[in-house]
Formats: sequence, structure tokens, C-alpha cells
Amino acid sequence: MLDKFFFIQERVGRNGAPIAIWKLRTMNGAVNRDLGVVDGRLAEAIPEQDRISFIGALLRHLGIDEIPQILNLIRGEMQLVGLRPIPSEEIDLFPPDIRAFYLRNLPGLFPGHLAFGYVNGNLEKKIELIREYMSRTDDFKKLRNLLILLTKIYLRKLTHRVSIELIRGKIAAAMRDVCG
Repeated sequence: MLDKFFFIQERVGRNGAPIAIWKLRTMNGAVNRDLGVVDGRLAEAIPEQDRISFIGALLRHLGIDEIPQILNLIRGEMQLVGLRPIPSEEIDLFPPDIRAFYLRNLPGLFPGHLAFGYVNGNLEKKIELIREYMSRTDDFKKLRNLLILLTKIYLRKLTHRVSIELIRGKIAAAMRDVCG
């Protein structure tokens, strides 16, 4: 029953301890699966417009799909800023130095390495950004306080910073389904 409302996935925490990450479900049931690893690399992502449900687009638009992970923060399984927790089958895709960094640190709710750029399915680029993050972890202690402030500002101005086109597309698709 819970899986109708929540996406729950086991991820790697500090020292390799498994942690359950909960998210509000945003993907259509047919494609809401762990894309995982294919042939030793991250699977290619399905285009966002084909996998996000109408309600899911709204949840993402409002920035509340990952709110359940606040429980991970409260339980001490995550920190505010750090590398996002990854599925256990993906840990071996990373070089030893990055695996060691993942395992000795708490994963983060906000991905610190994305301060250097955004990654979607490109493992080499992700490794590059993670190494940049690892080399500047002292800077990220300062960034934590800044992120708290920016999060408050972001939440106030959220309606100005979202993918309106995705929501418009979902509304148009829903109208086509209803109207035939």
C-alpha cells in the first residue's frame, strides 16, 4: 500500500550500512523502477516527460518529493550537504578513491558536487564533479550554511524556478486523454 505513495529504495550509507531512502512517488507506475546498472554502467534514463506523472510533476514543481528524507537526517543517516546516497549496485562503478569517500562520509540530502555542474546519466562527468567536491570539502562546510539560506530563499521563490513546460505538457496530455 505504501508503495502507491512512496518510492522506497535501499542506498549505501556511511561505512556501507544500508539506508532506506523514501521519496514521494513522482513517476508513472510502468516506468517507476530502478534503472540500475546495465553492462557495468548506469542505465540510460527514460526521457523525463515520459516517466513523470502529472501529480509527480506538481510534487517536483513544489520541491516536496524528497521531503520524507528529512527522517534520514533526523535519524543521523544523512547530512544536509554531501554526496547523494547511491544504490549499492552502483558503488562498484566508481574508482576506489570515490568509493572510499562515499563509505566514510554520511550521504547528503543536498548534493554538494552539483555546485560544479549538473549530471544526468554521464558517469565520467559525475566522477569529475565528485573529485572536485572531494578536493574542496572544507569549502563545503561553509557552503552548508549558505545552502540553508539559499533553501529558504528557493522555497519562497519556487514558482519562479521550476519547469513550467513539464507541467504544461502534463496538463495538455491529461486534457487530450479526457477529451479524446
